[in-house]
Amino acid sequence: MTIAYERVLDALADAGMQVKQRGDKARAQCPVHGSRGLTLSIRRREDKTSVKCFADCEFDDILGALNLIRRDLFDGDPPPGYRPPPRRVPSPWDPITRGPGIEHLLHRMSLEHALEADPGLRERARARRDACSACEAEAVGRGGAVA
Repeated sequence: MTIAYERVLDALADAGMQVKQRGDKARAQCPVHGSRGLTLSIRRREDKTSVKCFADCEFDDILGALNLIRRDLFDGDPPPGYRPPPRRVPSPWDPITRGPGIEHLLHRMSLEHALEADPGLRERARARRDACSACEAEAVGRGGAVA
């Protein structure tokens, strides 16, 4: 085993993450998003170790959760000209895929469309307290009232 590979596996074990090892590869629970599944891939290479979360957690966030830095993924010094992987560019779909759920978003879109069509609807809805539980939770999270 390489020193870097052992270092990453030890950090995962210290963080209480479940790890399954198979030869030069291992799968583990991701310390960033805390799922029960083994979404973190750890691969041993010649003189380095690669780490990838299949739930798209940021590389630096994973290392930070394990109290590691990029240099810890190498057995020695990084090779000259080494460039770390680029940071993930946020997608315009992130609010949908990482947000409260498509049903809630569709509800909010239809509610906003209805409010544009009928300005008095807001007052009638407030009087009847018609809102989905996600809208109520969202309002409470903002410290405001239900729309």
